[in-house]
Amino acid sequence: MKHIYILFSVVIMIIGLHSCSNESADIPDFAVSLDMEQVIEMKGDTFVCKKNEMIKFVLSGNPDMLTYYSGKAGSEYKYRDRTISPGIPKMQFTTQEKNGEVVKDVIHVYVSTTFPGITNDEETDRENIRNMSYWKEITELCELPNKKNTTSTSPWIDLTEYKTEPFYLAFRFLQTKAAGKEANWTFSNLQIVNETETTQSVLGTFGTIGLTAFDMNADHDPYLADAGDTDKNNKRWDLKSLGSNKIMVGGSSGNTIDNDDWVISSSLELNKCEPDRGVAIKGMSDAILTEQTEMYEETGKYVVTFVGINSKFETRKEQVREIYLEIVE
Repeated sequence: MKHIYILFSVVIMIIGLHSCSNESADIPDFAVSLDMEQVIEMKGDTFVCKKNEMIKFVLSGNPDMLTYYSGKAGSEYKYRDRTISPGIPKMQFTTQEKNGEVVKDVIHVYVSTTFPGITNDEETDRENIRNMSYWKEITELCELPNKKNTTSTSPWIDLTEYKTEPFYLAFRFLQTKAAGKEANWTFSNLQIVNETETTQSVLGTFGTIGLTAFDMNADHDPYLADAGDTDKNNKRWDLKSLGSNKIMVGGSSGNTIDNDDWVISSSLELNKCEPDRGVAIKGMSDAILTEQTEMYEETGKYVVTFVGINSKFETRKEQVREIYLEIVE
């Protein structure tokens, strides 16, 4: 009898679990309208409102979750899955020279779409780096300091011609021991961006582009980054401040060695962009949401989108509601 009871309980449990697993989420039933106090005109299904006035969206229904897209740059529902954009990639950084003498042709900046990348095989990398057919020099575009103890910021450098290929960026410190006292060179605030009509996506900084140092004249490990040691064996790039978007080189008071020191990025894609993002304004455990407000500071046309989501077990259902706005002076 005991065995029959256990078997009966197991059957009931299986039936219950099967019943639960068959339950699916309902399509969210909710509506969005506009508080007409802010509306000055209707153009078909488009609400015309004035800029710099708070607009109230009135919500009814109770989806489990709600995500809101304001329609502003960076928050457009139609771009929620966009990761590639035909924008304008460009680059800017700041350079500081201190203490030493400014020697012409000490700093070189290169870009490449054909460099094979760092392999971590010393002889292969040495051969590839010194192959100048891979590199295009853009030093003149960077407007580096030409006087002692000065700081300069480059103009925005257009990288459009490189955007369809893997892109590499390299800095080179090239100074012979006969050239005199080395200056301290600090490069900071690198911004590689892809600028579209509506957004500017940051593609890289010194801290995120995967820099590798390589000392062409090293008599031991050429990949070592300088940790403050200025011995005669290696004169290396200082990469301790990558997290602060900064790299440094130079500064040897004796300058007793010839220097040919590179720092090279990993491969970058210049046509990438961040997908637009909505804001989660209601979660499953939150109270019913009855309104959402937004102010628009720029004139233009906007598509405001609310995405209602119901979720149960392994099922998820969505419903999209849109409001068309035109913002005027």
